[in-house]
Amino acid sequence: MIKGNILVISRTAWSEAPRLRHQLSRLLRDIGYEIYYVQLLLQGKSIEENSEVGINVYTVYERIHHQLKPFTFLQKIDSSHIFRELKKILPVSNFQVVVNFNYDNDYTFSLYPDIPTITVINDDFYVMAKPWMRSQVLKNLVKTISRSRMNLSVSYSINKRINQLTSTAELFLPWSDINYHKPESDLKRDVVLYYGFVSRLDLKLVDELCNSGIKLRFVGPLQGNGLEVKRKYASFPNIEFLSETKFVDLDVSDVCCSIALYDKTVEYNQAITASNRMFQLLAIGLPLVYPNLPNLIEAPRQVIAKCSTISEFLDAITYFKINFNQVQPMIESFLSDHTKAKRSQYMEHLLDNLSNT
Repeated sequence: MIKGNILVISRTAWSEAPRLRHQLSRLLRDIGYEIYYVQLLLQGKSIEENSEVGINVYTVYERIHHQLKPFTFLQKIDSSHIFRELKKILPVSNFQVVVNFNYDNDYTFSLYPDIPTITVINDDFYVMAKPWMRSQVLKNLVKTISRSRMNLSVSYSINKRINQLTSTAELFLPWSDINYHKPESDLKRDVVLYYGFVSRLDLKLVDELCNSGIKLRFVGPLQGNGLEVKRKYASFPNIEFLSETKFVDLDVSDVCCSIALYDKTVEYNQAITASNRMFQLLAIGLPLVYPNLPNLIEAPRQVIAKCSTISEFLDAITYFKINFNQVQPMIESFLSDHTKAKRSQYMEHLLDNLSNT
């Protein structure tokens, strides 16, 4: 029995690699709701509407890129257009809640003024904005937050800032969709895995790691400076590049840990608390090696090693090579707070509260 309808609106296409908006939509579907997912795309970008069971995908095209609306009147023009398109394409209007992933959401508040909105702040929108847009982004974000019944954020620092604007703000981290699975023991594990988009890397750190002699395997699509990294290191015997592989098909039988290569000097990286892939990798027993980002999730060093220098990275990798089996109980314990079951309980409680107020 369907509990009700939920509208999810995001600027991420449903066909893109899974991110939090896909994960949350599927979680809400799995706890009993029919999902209407609107992908808000730039006009002229043709893309398929790949619906799946319980998730109905619709497309609305923006006439103006959201980073090219520095003035309120431009915002109002495009919001009116989106309002009309939503009203035209959505086959139902009796939503129990709207889940909004956009910082500038006038349209659904206007279209459904009596339906509670949950806004998910999954990026540091202000920091990521173009210089000419920062003032307007902040104005839009504050307006959206104030009109939302709950504001969920994926970062300690973002949650702290939102709590200064509203009393309806809570931390909401990603989770693992699969339960912890203890990996095989007594295998030779000497490979370090980088899994995800090979782009926006700390090139100095990559250079030092590649030249250190450790075995480093990149798995994922190459973009941006990832292309430079492959050009430079594909011929190295200790470096391997594999094409994009579905997580379920990932062979990690020789992997001792997974590594993140965020550039700490990039301002928007400093808000990162937990990536989507973090918990999925922990669920298959892989400890993590991360740059020591200021807002990175609090975790035992035996689960997530936070490193500031190349020697600390290499020491952490060596530690996990030697102690891979010994750290498994700590990984399993840490992951128990970041499961699909835990997030499902949270969302059911939140939706019940919203429907009763």
